[in-house]
Amino acid sequence: MSGSAPRLGLLGAHLAPFAAAADLAGWQPSVVAGVPPTDVASGELVRARALPLLDLDEAVARAPLDIAIVGTTTGRRVDDALALLDRGVHVLLVPDVDLPGADRLRAPTPGPAVLALAAPLLASATAGQWLAMVAEATDVEHLTGRAGPDDGPTGPLRWQLLALLSLAASAAGWDAPTHVDRDEARISIGHGPQRRLSASSTPPSSGAVFAAQAAGPAEALVLDVIPHTQVERNGQLVARVSPDEHPAVRFGTAPLLRRFVADLSAGRRPRLDGHFLATLARP
Repeated sequence: MSGSAPRLGLLGAHLAPFAAAADLAGWQPSVVAGVPPTDVASGELVRARALPLLDLDEAVARAPLDIAIVGTTTGRRVDDALALLDRGVHVLLVPDVDLPGADRLRAPTPGPAVLALAAPLLASATAGQWLAMVAEATDVEHLTGRAGPDDGPTGPLRWQLLALLSLAASAAGWDAPTHVDRDEARISIGHGPQRRLSASSTPPSSGAVFAAQAAGPAEALVLDVIPHTQVERNGQLVARVSPDEHPAVRFGTAPLLRRFVADLSAGRRPRLDGHFLATLARP
């Protein structure tokens, strides 16, 4: 990357939290493109900061960038990511439960460019603490969670919940998935005959929720990232994030962006890469 501050592009929807994270790091986005009319927060961001708003095809093909956060429409998102990677731009890809062409991201990225998944809630300190507690627990039998609505400012919540529960299953020592059941509001993944994880969507009319539970005979570990940002063990509060903490830190966007840049500088491959996206919930 050129200089001390990366040239950052914001392409598509769900941009405002990443712009706030860049602010905390002292970085100014250099390119914005493809903001949908329905993404009010990102539209206000562009107007308030007089950011250069480019044609989306032009931004993907030629804009001078080091890193692009790609949340373009699902029909073109994988193509946009691959085009950027092909010309050496590192990509943070906004994931989704049903992303056409995700299997094409399974292969290693061409050249030196790196792809990681823009799942900020998984990078929050609260989620990290819960995952560490799950790893230390004995005999976790059930992993459940609720998330939604998916059109919120933090991006596709149900996908992030499913990814979090899959990481928790790995932390708990579960075997590989054996089967998947889906309907409009729920994804359930079996890990053998006794263990199952379930990610449910909340109705669009409800308030934002991102919560999970790991349960077994001895204890229940409850994570509440939205709205309360806290962790409980057997009904007792373990930790709670201060409500005064900046939202970009509280909900993981700033840690995610900083970690991605640090990984690039150190030559480390991200854990949540295209292979993780392509294989999630596909036993």
